[in-house]
Amino acid sequence: MVKSVYLNRDGKPKPVAVKTPEDPEAAKLYPFFSLTDRDRLNQEATGRIHSEWKWPTSVEKENAALPILFAADDETEILLLGDPNCARAVCATPRPDIGKPEDWNSVGQHSALYLSLFYSRVKAGETVGARARLIYRKRSKNSAAEHLQLYSEFLGLHANF
Repeated sequence: MVKSVYLNRDGKPKPVAVKTPEDPEAAKLYPFFSLTDRDRLNQEATGRIHSEWKWPTSVEKENAALPILFAADDETEILLLGDPNCARAVCATPRPDIGKPEDWNSVGQHSALYLSLFYSRVKAGETVGARARLIYRKRSKNSAAEHLQLYSEFLGLHANF
């Protein structure tokens, strides 16, 4: 399945496939797309970026327009929708366009969609919550418009994106 995020293009969210970088070192990183410039700074300050975390990540230069991710093939798709009140970034592990899956690095083999939900410190005893929805369905010819409609319904809004 090809994985995609919704990036802000000319003030409108557009689906963009997440591609494996050509640089071999960058291809080993999990690419996170922050929702805003402020969120980007917080993502860059996480231990995943500056430490020997098990799966090193990078924070992409472009911000994601909405906390919507999807993976699709010719017949089906999986959508992951996050509430913007708690989601701060999205990540879709890229899949190489060439070679066999068994030869891909661990990022390419690890096919995943992520919502980065919390970036602030949580105090002992503090309760935090998040809201997300996962949808598995047949793919349609008008997927982008339907994704935005499903996202609007998830948020309980009647907004046009």
